[in-house]
Parts: sequence; structure tokens; C-alpha cells
Amino acid sequence: MKILIIYPYCLEGRLHEEDISVMPIGAYYVGALLRENGHDAELLNFYNFNNAHEKIRAALEEKQPDVIGFSILHANRWGGIEIARIAREVNPGVKIVFGGIGATFLWKHLLTHFKVIDFIVLGEGEHTFLRLIESLRKQDHDVIGDIRGIAFRKGAEIVRTESPEPVKNLDDLPVPANHFTYQHVSLTRGCPGNCTFCGSPRFW
Repeated sequence: MKILIIYPYCLEGRLHEEDISVMPIGAYYVGALLRENGHDAELLNFYNFNNAHEKIRAALEEKQPDVIGFSILHANRWGGIEIARIAREVNPGVKIVFGGIGATFLWKHLLTHFKVIDFIVLGEGEHTFLRLIESLRKQDHDVIGDIRGIAFRKGAEIVRTESPEPVKNLDDLPVPANHFTYQHVSLTRGCPGNCTFCGSPRFW
């Protein structure tokens, strides 16, 4: 299977480009774990692709992904929805997965109002997304409901599975730099803040 992980653009401009131009480090961890397990995973940073729908369409036609995972904050969720709709026009059978802090907190809203989204990965996404990809590859749809940390539609019902165990030893995860080139350094995991809104700051 061909898997793309896309960091979408914000619909509105931002004061400082550096605030939105860097793909979250968690997306690299997700991609690295997929590659370590033999999957064809590629990351695309579309932070500056707003109003560039033809470029997006051309990239998706070239890559021909089977699954697209979107790294969703809050400001870029509409960009993710726009790109997902273009992807579904290019390939009606492509599976669309949203993950990240924005998707984690808006999972029910997103699945209720945007039928283009097939799955939401909640919280830390490395192992959850890998298990989902392996189930889709095997077309083993019966076990998808047993994967912890996802939300999806089951008929007319929106289902959320049990929360996954957090990654306790980060050294068990592959080093993203062994698979990808990026220009930022992370010395810790999660949000540096301690606000009551977030609660569990572990996202991709």
C-alpha cells in the first residue's frame, strides 16, 4: 500500500510563517514506524498549498496513495478537509484518516459532518495508525473495531474505541532521522503548556 502523510495548509494567513511551516515531529514518527514495518510511507508538507488545488491534484495523481493520513491541528483542519475532497475526486477508493490534536478533540464533529473522513486516530498515533494500516492492507475490516485509539462510522453510528496505552519508552520508537530529512529538533514530547483544555498532550 502507498501511504501519504500530509500536513495541510491553514485557510487563513498567519502572522509568522514559521509558526505553520514546519510539519509536526509526530508525523515523522508515524512515518518512520510505518517504514520500519515495511510500508511505503511518504510525507508531504502542504502548508503553503492553499489556493493551489491543481498542484495538489497533480501530486495526488502522481503518488496514487491508497491511504492518506492528515496531521491536523486546529487552524489547518479546513485545509485537510479540502485536500481530502480533492483526493476522493482523484481516487474514490482512497482511505482518509485524520490525526493530531485537532482531530482528537473534534473527532465526533468531524465524523458527523464530513463524510470524506473515514477514520480518526486519537492521541498518540504511531502504533494506532500502524495497526489500522495493517488491517486495511489485509482487508480485515472485522478487527478494526478492536484497534484502540480510533473513531469511525459503523453504519449510521459513530464509534470510538478504547483509549490506547501511551508510549512509555520513546526509545522503542524508530528514529525519524533514519528515514526523513527535517529541520527542527524536539527535546521532549507533547505540548510544553499545561492548560486544562488539552489534558493529554500526546499527538501526531
